[in-house]
Amino acid sequence: MNVVVRADASFDIGSGHIMRCLTIAKALQTHGAEVVFFCEKLEGNLIDFVKESGFHVQELKENNNDFREIKNYFLSSEVDLLIIDHYLIGEEWEKELANDVKKIFVVDDLANRRHYCHFLLDQTYMRSPADYESLVPKDVKYLLGSQYAILRPEFQNLREKSLLHRKSNELKHLIISMGGADSDNYTLNILKSLEKSNLDKSIKLSIVLGKQYKHLSGLKEKLKSTPFEDIEIHQAIDNMAELMSQSDLAIGAAGTTSWERCCLGLPCLTFELAENQKTILSNLEKQGAILRIKKVDDLQSIDFKSLDLTKMSKISSQLVDGSGLERVMKEILR
Repeated sequence: MNVVVRADASFDIGSGHIMRCLTIAKALQTHGAEVVFFCEKLEGNLIDFVKESGFHVQELKENNNDFREIKNYFLSSEVDLLIIDHYLIGEEWEKELANDVKKIFVVDDLANRRHYCHFLLDQTYMRSPADYESLVPKDVKYLLGSQYAILRPEFQNLREKSLLHRKSNELKHLIISMGGADSDNYTLNILKSLEKSNLDKSIKLSIVLGKQYKHLSGLKEKLKSTPFEDIEIHQAIDNMAELMSQSDLAIGAAGTTSWERCCLGLPCLTFELAENQKTILSNLEKQGAILRIKKVDDLQSIDFKSLDLTKMSKISSQLVDGSGLERVMKEILR
């Protein structure tokens, strides 16, 4: 099977599109697929990371979302599956390539534009066909809801161990993870706000930074004067699932990492950092799976000593079981 992936990462876009496509690509690779990524060379791209992960990358010029570069590739290679995970691509672009590829697989979570595809994956909790029925062909195969959440295998593998860890309501280990880029440096401002809260200053704090984080020197300078006694910085780590499973509470954004936290039953104080996160955050808040934080300063008034971590963990863990990738692969390979 020959597969082409069209996705990007940048300081503005973040890393989520590339990371979930990489997870799908690795799973396809285990079934003998040849996978090629087409990525724009944007500032803060993850092209080198994709290459280091074992995949060939065709680099596109910045701000060039022209289908013809990919179409030229199709002339020399028969493509079985085209995976598109990109907010700037829709029906017109997809139709131009429809005759050159056997199947088109679209990953979306906005439900705000038309698509021409055979598969539509939207892992947003409570997403339904009604959200897309006027936007896609009638015979599209829907893969909707958090049961199709794309997670790396290690999250499913650590799920049971992590849930056992949640039986205690003690808060001894807090993890802060604001995405791959965190262009607005929420991480530093969250730390400053937590210093003014009633959070125990002897707690273990793990700060996780992505490859694209560019405020590291300022953050390290701040750590010299923080009252917190036990802080570790982790950047571009490959054991995120393990670190999450050992934590009691997270502070993070309502992006794709939401499904990783739910799988592991990790309670979270959650921010909305982008428009595409609004629906995710709203649905999770309604269920009581997360505690919504509207602005960083609100952390100062959180009573950390009275948080019901066990309840949040139980609710969130029921939303994602970690088998989403298996379900998606079953549909693709079928």
